[in-house]
Amino acid sequence: RTEYTLDNDATVIEAEKQEAQWTYKKEKGYQPLLGFLFELGLVLADEFRDGNVPAGARAVEFLNFCVHMMPPGKRIRYYRSDSAAYQAAVINYCFGHDMLFTITADQDEAVMEAIKSIKPEEWQPYEKDREIAETIHTMNHTKEAFRLIVQRWPKPQGELFNPDPYCYHAIATNREEPAEEVVRLHNQRGQLENYIKELKNGFGLDWMPCGETFANAVFFRIGVIAY
Repeated sequence: RTEYTLDNDATVIEAEKQEAQWTYKKEKGYQPLLGFLFELGLVLADEFRDGNVPAGARAVEFLNFCVHMMPPGKRIRYYRSDSAAYQAAVINYCFGHDMLFTITADQDEAVMEAIKSIKPEEWQPYEKDREIAETIHTMNHTKEAFRLIVQRWPKPQGELFNPDPYCYHAIATNREEPAEEVVRLHNQRGQLENYIKELKNGFGLDWMPCGETFANAVFFRIGVIAY
């Protein structure tokens, strides 16, 4: 194999340390960012971070670091991420490096407008009570347009100030497979949760030994190398 899939995600490590920062989960701790090679279950790169650093911070820099961590003759061909990487810089980087991507899209105003532009007859039955459709989308600073593959399903109950009867999930991608196949490929990133669980629970990285961020980063890196 010469081409690999990169999955990246941040994970919260709760730590009742005086110097620890508050995470988005409203608990003090740290939030390292990890890049895994899906085919190997291997940690390609890690960046230890304080708990108050957003998962999307320096996303393109981390992706670039992962690319340069690959040995000669090997490359990252496919990049997957949650909405933390839904950024113009990341998408431009993927296009510029001939890299396929599927990234969960933020349901911001522009994305919702794109979803609303999908004609009723374009929605096709999907799994269970879901429907699937797609459109073309672009962001203010992206250099190329990309596919936006959307799933929708009825809301379990209505909302007083939002008359839209559906919930949505959107994936930004430059892959060319049928929409259903792109969703299947993107959903494989769920395996990442098992990798992270094994890393934290199997190698003692679900806690941090001290209050100093840099020292904890060293401890974390040793655990990653062991993994």
